[in-house]
Amino acid sequence: MTIPKYIKDTLLEGVRLFIFAIVGYLISGGEINSTILWSISLRVIDKLLHKYGKEEEVDWMVTGLTRF
Repeated sequence: MTIPKYIKDTLLEGVRLFIFAIVGYLISGGEINSTILWSISLRVIDKLLHKYGKEEEVDWMVTGLTRF
C-alpha cells in the first residue's frame, strides 16, 4: 500500500513544525512566548530558503532548514 502524496506532504509539514517548535523552545530557554516567536521565525526562514532555492535552482536550499 502506498501513501498518497498529499498525506505524505501533510505529515512532513507537521514534522517540520514540530522540529521548529522544539528548536524554538531550546533557543528561548523554555519560555513559551519566545518559543512561539522563534518557531514562526524558523518557519519563515525555512520557506524563504525553499522558495529562493527553487527560483534560483540552488539544490541545497530547496530542502530548507530541515533537509526533507
